[in-house]
Amino acid sequence: MRARQDVRGSLLPYSRPSVSVQQILVDAHSGRLFGRFGTFFVDAVGIAALLLATSGVWMMWRTSKARRKQANRMAGAKPAAAKPAAPVAAKPVTAPVAVAKPAASGSASVQIGAYTSTDIANAEYAKVASSYGLFVGGASKRIEKVTTPNGTFYRTAFTGLSADKAKSFCSALKASGHDCIVK
Repeated sequence: MRARQDVRGSLLPYSRPSVSVQQILVDAHSGRLFGRFGTFFVDAVGIAALLLATSGVWMMWRTSKARRKQANRMAGAKPAAAKPAAPVAAKPVTAPVAVAKPAASGSASVQIGAYTSTDIANAEYAKVASSYGLFVGGASKRIEKVTTPNGTFYRTAFTGLSADKAKSFCSALKASGHDCIVK
């Protein structure tokens, strides 16, 4: 009996203590496997991963918000072209369709687009006028019908602006993603 007690209390020379794979993984993920500073290192890596994930979600949200905003802006009507393409020999026939009020103080104008109908032209004019009231105070509306080989378009412009005010207005429009032409 005495021999058995000795065997139970000590390890045999040919056997080793066994460590389970689970214990190794727990130690590695907690940082204990890497020594004293291992836990700090694993914590720093975890915080970095959390920050990267949070910033990625924020960037995705911001990008999708900007895309939705641009899609809503484009959903109403897109300008056909800033300058409708016309052959050199063919001159477009222009006729004023609607004028809201007489020209204001200047002779410059800002064309905001060429649309396929007067309804779309009026809606876009109203939308821009409500958003950029600081620039368009005292300006008049001009919608000009233009017939080209590509179809009929209605050029929409703010008229009666000074040259400086027209340039500032067009710069503000371009900065927010709109097209415009100063005439």
